Amino acid sequence: MWKIDALKRMTYQSNLMLTDRNTRNDHQKTSLRIAIIGGGPRGVYTIERLASVWNSKNTGRSLEIVCFNKTHEFGSGPNFSPSQPDFLLMNNPIGQVDFWTNEEEQLVVDRPNLVEFIKKYKIEKNRSVQPADFCSRSLTGLYMQYCFAKVINAMPSHIKVNLIIDEVISMYQSEDVVKIKTKSGMCDVFDEVICCSGHSYTFDQEDQQDCDQNQVESAHRSINQIYPIENLIKRPLKGENVVVKGLGLTSIDVILGLTEGRGGSFYREMEVLKYKPSGNEPHSIYAFSRSGIPMLARQPILTDKVFSLRFFTQESVDYLCKNFKKLDFRKQVLPFIAHEFRYQYVMYLLHFFSNQHVPQDKTLCDLEQFAKIIFPRFKPFDLEEFLTPKINSSRAHQQAIKCFRMGVKPDNSKPLQASRIAMAALWGKIYPLCQQLYAFGKLTGKSQRYFDRHFYKRIQRTAFGPPKINVEKLLALAEVGILRFGKGEQCASFIMDSSDTADSKFEKVAPNLQSSISIDARIAKSAGLSTQPEYIRQLVSGHGASFFDNGGYAPGCLKLDEVGRITNQKRICMYGVPTEGWTLDNESLSRTNNNLLSNWVKTIHLKYTKHEIFSFDTHFTPMDRRA
Repeated sequence: MWKIDALKRMTYQSNLMLTDRNTRNDHQKTSLRIAIIGGGPRGVYTIERLASVWNSKNTGRSLEIVCFNKTHEFGSGPNFSPSQPDFLLMNNPIGQVDFWTNEEEQLVVDRPNLVEFIKKYKIEKNRSVQPADFCSRSLTGLYMQYCFAKVINAMPSHIKVNLIIDEVISMYQSEDVVKIKTKSGMCDVFDEVICCSGHSYTFDQEDQQDCDQNQVESAHRSINQIYPIENLIKRPLKGENVVVKGLGLTSIDVILGLTEGRGGSFYREMEVLKYKPSGNEPHSIYAFSRSGIPMLARQPILTDKVFSLRFFTQESVDYLCKNFKKLDFRKQVLPFIAHEFRYQYVMYLLHFFSNQHVPQDKTLCDLEQFAKIIFPRFKPFDLEEFLTPKINSSRAHQQAIKCFRMGVKPDNSKPLQASRIAMAALWGKIYPLCQQLYAFGKLTGKSQRYFDRHFYKRIQRTAFGPPKINVEKLLALAEVGILRFGKGEQCASFIMDSSDTADSKFEKVAPNLQSSISIDARIAKSAGLSTQPEYIRQLVSGHGASFFDNGGYAPGCLKLDEVGRITNQKRICMYGVPTEGWTLDNESLSRTNNNLLSNWVKTIHLKYTKHEIFSFDTHFTPMDRRA
């Protein structure tokens, strides 16, 4: 596990660049002025691509890029701030993180990926660096700022970059320009605008009130703002009973912030991770969700030799796209995916746990019959059962612990169980293909609603979980009686099975939450106008932008074209999280996941120069996914 203190002291910090880059010179004439809303990873990727293409194709012609960000953390954004605690970890291995693209136009010559960056600057020369390693989010943020500094330092004189610490609250297209207004009162005009504002949604007011009314009446007992996690760590919660709503990645940040962040420490004893309390922790932490299903620990990335797709392939995707204008996910796509899981499960089982030769040309039924002979308890893989295990409310804690343990260390003495757990890694192979079938409204509205609200959230729990070390920490906290898991539709009390004497620290508490602190550890999604950032609300209510409607289903994004431009505001483009619903999921660090940026930059060049021919890529291959 790599953290900042394992590297040599770095000086590439975004605030060092701001002194020279946050001043304005409105009298300088430029051929083109472009504004970027959001200075996190997607925002600085946009700066890199605009500058690289413009410098390559328009040597000497002037370009001004103005990037607006709420804070000084250009490059990293708040999610990867180098100043955050180092126990907040990435859930993608370091081999999947690369600031750079392989496109022809390049401004920077030396372009290290995260693995190369760590190798170059690590203090312990003999310590190996592997692509499958994990690192802290703060180290990733340091890497992002390092790469962004390279872009800024390589900027030619005819490209001017201004980094503005301010929040855009209004923008709209007026004739041939886009007018922007910021929170500080700045008003300006640009030729083009691209919005990379990331996760900037808020919960709908009704959703905030779905808990027990007593909680709403006791607002001072509720915490809905998780980040920055340092603020949560400073809250006076010592000795309190804390209820955490959510069992996802954010809840893990909360739980570790309330324990390790308050001075507790983890250590190994006989290869088992243990926890030593500091005395500053809450008395108890109860984490729950409506389903009660925990995330599976991130499984190792398996190679093409392990997962060679047979049913859900590029050929099958091309066939579906060619022959159907709209696709029904459950009827036309899911059967391919379910068959792929069945096939890969039996192949994995026979390959790793059988001494028998496995013919590659056998049908799926033949392979399953073969497996039944070797493993009498074998049953064909059931994807639905895999994604939605049955959780009993009264046994939710014990079932969660069992699930966590299996994910951390699959028992190879139980081939069926170990092979089943390994299937969590298969989605990494399937995801790029599924993304092609989802993008740009290819699914029917009813089908997209099912995918968004039921299928994909279950895939996320299974395939995009935390690194194993974080799951080990949860198990250690449960072992000492600080942490307990549960299932429930309501914001309920600590529910304890009367036979569970091992967790005597947990007391039965009345269903109201007067005696406990409630923390909402969910990430808000786009769900209508009231959940949008201010500039989106202004676009919709005052300037004619509308939400994408897919046959009566509104997934929450604006109506866009295939480059990400708002349909009736063609000079305003969306990139990253604001396109979710029109595209499938947007991991903030990936350069390939839903890469609308490269095509948009090419259209900008064609629009303002009109003398180059580009090839446009319509396939979007993802990284593997957050979070």
